[in-house]
Amino acid sequence: MKKHELLKKFITGLAKGHSNSLIVLSKAGHGKTATTFATMDELGYEEGKHYLYLSNYASPLAFYELLQEVNNLREPKLLILDDVEETLKNSRIVGLLKGALWEAKGKRRVCWLSTANMGITPEFNFTGRIIFLLNSLNEKNPSVYAFKDRGFFFEINLNKEEMLELMAEKVKDEYKGIPYEKRKEIMEFVKKVGRIESMTLRLLPKAYNSFLVSPNHWRELVMEII
Repeated sequence: MKKHELLKKFITGLAKGHSNSLIVLSKAGHGKTATTFATMDELGYEEGKHYLYLSNYASPLAFYELLQEVNNLREPKLLILDDVEETLKNSRIVGLLKGALWEAKGKRRVCWLSTANMGITPEFNFTGRIIFLLNSLNEKNPSVYAFKDRGFFFEINLNKEEMLELMAEKVKDEYKGIPYEKRKEIMEFVKKVGRIESMTLRLLPKAYNSFLVSPNHWRELVMEII
């Protein structure tokens, strides 16, 4: 089974409640975010209704409130955290995540106790599930390692052939009016001149845009990108 199909299986299992969390680890541009959103669509989940998405960073208090928002969603109540490596360095947010994901007496208690924040619910039972989309994982951090150890963990390492196969699927998708045959031609050129270290799904739209910039000299532009 293809790796991105396996990722869909993990996401589906998470949504069914077989884990409280899923860490997806891969290099940037290997399709983890795109596959996650595609799976949301396939399962009929809508952003703001069944799941919330956070990219990069939130303050600890904003993150606490975000977890409360997840509780108000419809099942499966998913929170997708993308590119949050810096966020996981914040001890307060890591503490909130521990409470949200680890059960104590059958509940996952999240607490924010501070006299400086009147009107904020000091404690609630988190009932959602969290997907981490990471480019790197600091396993030397015991708290971060515990997230990997206590939930689903899936790592995507694509070789050149697997990446090209994924790109070939992407060629079928319309892109800014570029005809299919031309998209296929661009893909074949990328396949011919691309190096494994430069092979990511982000390379294909860059190559398309090079064609749009200069239909007569796009190959030279692509060579500069690669």
